[in-house]
Amino acid sequence: MIINQQNLNGLKTAFTTAFNASFRDASSDYDKVATSMTSTTQTQSYNWLGQFPQLREWVGDRVLRDVTQHNYTISNKKYEATVAVSRDDIEDDQYAVYMPLMQELGFSAKRHPDQLVFSLLARGRTEKCYDGKPFFATDHPVGRNKKNATSNVDSGGSGSYWYLLDAMHAIKPLILQERRPHELTTLMELQD
Repeated sequence: MIINQQNLNGLKTAFTTAFNASFRDASSDYDKVATSMTSTTQTQSYNWLGQFPQLREWVGDRVLRDVTQHNYTISNKKYEATVAVSRDDIEDDQYAVYMPLMQELGFSAKRHPDQLVFSLLARGRTEKCYDGKPFFATDHPVGRNKKNATSNVDSGGSGSYWYLLDAMHAIKPLILQERRPHELTTLMELQD
């Protein structure tokens, strides 16, 4: 293939199409246990976590809930994967061998949230959640004044850990914070 802008644009389109098709068709499971939140800043505050009021009979004045009792923030991180396509392979019309790699990039991008969420869940006995305790702990503060404690872990038994999660609510047990969606960015200008 002659290296010119028209041919590079065609190659870019082919690589992007392969990436997007694989991304679209790949399955992902993180959304079964994690709430997706879009972030527009370097860090996102979730001070309201743990403040889920129950309905009560309305007698007298309204009871206002303080939804900023926790100082819990998640910082955004950047991720990338880079594939170099040799100029020689393009000139020798060998670029088609890269198509499965572009498809794999799409698959990997789609599954990346699964890796983040489920590895976080696996670290649930050490990673801190909104109340400063490990996600799985025996002493999460609860109640109106947070003076009582509850446990969400059973320390008995032996063998591998397993988890039972209540994921039926709008706010699921874990948060996946996304600054921007995954995309394929190509550097295919003649001067790149």
